Amino acid sequence: MAGPATNSSRMSITLQSYDQVIALSQANINETLRRHFSSLDARDELGRFKAKLSLGSINAQVLPPTVELVDKENADGALYIVHLGEGSYSTVVNDTGSNEENDEESDSSFKKVTIRTNGWELAFDIDFAFKPIFKIPENIVRQVPLPGGYSVQQLMINFGDVTRIVQLDRGRSKLPIPHEFKDRIDATALETAIEGFLKTYLKKKLMEKEGHNILGFAVKVDEAPKNSTAHFLPTDSKVQIVGHRADGRKESFRQDNPYNAFCFTEMTERRMMPTTEIQYSGNWFYDSIGGSLVMSRSLFWDTFMIGKVKKAHVKAVEFSAAILGMLASDKFE
Repeated sequence: MAGPATNSSRMSITLQSYDQVIALSQANINETLRRHFSSLDARDELGRFKAKLSLGSINAQVLPPTVELVDKENADGALYIVHLGEGSYSTVVNDTGSNEENDEESDSSFKKVTIRTNGWELAFDIDFAFKPIFKIPENIVRQVPLPGGYSVQQLMINFGDVTRIVQLDRGRSKLPIPHEFKDRIDATALETAIEGFLKTYLKKKLMEKEGHNILGFAVKVDEAPKNSTAHFLPTDSKVQIVGHRADGRKESFRQDNPYNAFCFTEMTERRMMPTTEIQYSGNWFYDSIGGSLVMSRSLFWDTFMIGKVKKAHVKAVEFSAAILGMLASDKFE
């Protein structure tokens, strides 16, 4: 667990000149992906991974993908992990320990083998991007009942364009081969063959499937609403990743930690965005909390509390004046 609500690491968070930060946990992002994939029709091609490779073929169920956030200085990103479920990888091997064709070998030395794909994980690099939307969904309009202009952007997993060279993260990917075939199947050649297919999988399925990679929406206002209600809506925002650290130790960061934070760093009232990323000052989550909103003391006080205190002060003065007036006029007799 990430620690209790009173964890000193969490309570030490500072905003470092940002007005407010909204943080989503890695677990929260993966729950969004899980809900989407769990709702797919059983016949949806996005739910099957069918690949004809130079060394054989894969036909397997695709389980809900997951994202692992990568917190590197000036190089934030993420890994997108395709999890394979029930299915198989079929190839031909020979008894000399190779699954490459050899004209000098007799056909009798080759045999077809089938390996289950349960537990296979194909990991590759992605990043995140904001994409403007010009027809704002009605459910978003209902949630932002503001006068004046505002814009809405989709926060999306960005797989890159169709020319991108997809490379497996071979250290993170898992292609478990049964012990009896380890000397007969070249794992490196298998990974290279899968890389070649992944580009097609991205182009034909992931990149063309509407909505599967939308993680949420970000609203920016042109001008802050000029009324007594405090909205704290951003006029500028960007995203970054802050890794979770057990006991605050930098070396304890793990990409698969569900409490890594995907942060919207925001400014309001058209204040200038800081030029540096927010630095680690504490962990953003504890227990089952999936999101955190932290705002600066000055924003909360100046925009919200001062108005409330002024009103309370005026009411108190008015009430005191009324009491004094009653006493002066002997209305209590």
